[in-house]
Amino acid sequence: MSAARRPFGPEDEIGMLNLATQAGVLTEVDPGRVFDLAVDFFTGMPCFTAGSDPPFTMWMSATPSGMVLDDPLGVGEEGNRLLSRSADCMSMSLHTGTHVDALNHIGYAGTIFNGFTEAEHLGSRHWHRAGADRHPPVITRGVLLDVAALTASTSCRRATPSGRRNSRRRSRSSGRRASTSSPSSGPA
Repeated sequence: MSAARRPFGPEDEIGMLNLATQAGVLTEVDPGRVFDLAVDFFTGMPCFTAGSDPPFTMWMSATPSGMVLDDPLGVGEEGNRLLSRSADCMSMSLHTGTHVDALNHIGYAGTIFNGFTEAEHLGSRHWHRAGADRHPPVITRGVLLDVAALTASTSCRRATPSGRRNSRRRSRSSGRRASTSSPSSGPA
């Protein structure tokens, strides 16, 4: 067994996204119909934390009344009352909410997509190859499955889980065929 390799050459870092960036796809896009696939972030949202990844959390590091009381900038009460400062912070793993896994996300025996190795391509803070920073904007055709309609509901509860089996069932009910692609087999 080895990490996946693709037919786009030894320097390729985006795999099948090479096909999604062809100019012909853009001619079929309807700019009047945009489907935002993002989910709202909220404290307590479903997150992968089993691998010691932090859950999504959000807090304030500064509030107007707190600035007056604590005076962390040393400008005095009058200065803090004049400039009402608020500051928000958040912490999360990038594996939270709607996201695209990069081709360096999962490897096998220290080797990721296309044979890039941990020893040669992983720095002290990030991979230098096959990261999400290499992905082009993804504007392409897709299939929108109405999950609520499948369950005879008008809406889904917050953070409704999905998976391969549910996607196939939803596809069949919509008259569409679900993709059977996998990281090693390419498109169906």
